[in-house]
Amino acid sequence: MSLEEARLADEEYIKEILELGIADDGSTKKAREIERRMKDRLRERLGMPPRKSLEVLSITEYAQQHGFNSNYDMPCPMGLGDIPLTVEIG
Repeated sequence: MSLEEARLADEEYIKEILELGIADDGSTKKAREIERRMKDRLRERLGMPPRKSLEVLSITEYAQQHGFNSNYDMPCPMGLGDIPLTVEIG
C-alpha cells in the first residue's frame, strides 16, 4: 500500500482529518500529528521499523528549527523593498 492509498483508505485518518474542518490547510501541528499517526500505522502494516524521532512539528516549527523564515511574505533581498517592481510598457 502506498502513502496515497493509505490517505484514501485509512478510516481513522479520514475521520480525524474531516473533524479538523476545511479551514485547516494541513500545515497545523494537529494536522501533522494526524498524518504522522497514519504514516506510523502504514509503516507497521508494511513491516517497517518504527521511526526514530517521535517529535511532531508544525511546518512553521520545522522551518524555525532549521533556521528558515516560515512567513509567506518574505522580505526583499538586499533592501530591494524600496524599488518598485513595475515595468512600463511603452
